[in-house]
Amino acid sequence: MPYIGPGVTACASGMDKIISKDLFSQAGIPQAPYMPVSLYDWRQSEDDIAESIMKEFDFPLYLKPANMGSSVGITEANTKDELIEGIRTAFKYDRRVVAEKGLKARELEIAVMGNERVEASIIGEIIKEPGLFNYEDKYVSKKFEEQYPADLTEEQKKKITDYAIAGFKAIDGNGMGRCDFFLTEEGDIYLNEINMIPGFYEDGVFSKLWEASGLHYEEMIEKVIQLGLERAALNQKLTNVNP
Repeated sequence: MPYIGPGVTACASGMDKIISKDLFSQAGIPQAPYMPVSLYDWRQSEDDIAESIMKEFDFPLYLKPANMGSSVGITEANTKDELIEGIRTAFKYDRRVVAEKGLKARELEIAVMGNERVEASIIGEIIKEPGLFNYEDKYVSKKFEEQYPADLTEEQKKKITDYAIAGFKAIDGNGMGRCDFFLTEEGDIYLNEINMIPGFYEDGVFSKLWEASGLHYEEMIEKVIQLGLERAALNQKLTNVNP
């Protein structure tokens, strides 16, 4: 049955921060330094795991459940005690956790659409206070501003666009997605994650990115529908091929 957006493989891979990071690494896409932690290993020795993370990365650190969205379960750590407590918090939501090095960076977003042929929108920027951007900041108090397009060099735009399309393809994306990036003070670009089913409402970032790219909301919806029909037709054709 035709539907819009990505399939099961892309959605599952995009949601899982550890799996998606592994796939992005294989595709040669830069990411913030990170370390996965399993609940089994954590239960063997919390202190040893915390020490190994601190040996690998400087503070601040961000502790994230491997499978969760909207910053739920994510905490910032600047001490060993906060690191341990942050990992414990993340384990309330998943049996696997990501410890990620904090970066002083701008937060950039770009939308992608397509099946075999993938197109990218202009790049936007979320302007906020430094530090953890939590659920309340995003959806309740909305302590941020948006800029479309972001102020970037042509080289930065090309790199982010290329990485977005490569990341989308790496997790078998099709239909639509929104890619979130970090741009550090040193000019390094890192792919943070790909949201495979971004907010599809008119005031959402995905819609705003395409609007700023010249594709109005109704046109964007029609295009995503056509992509779903196109993929369904291809799948039907493949299943009708005799071995």
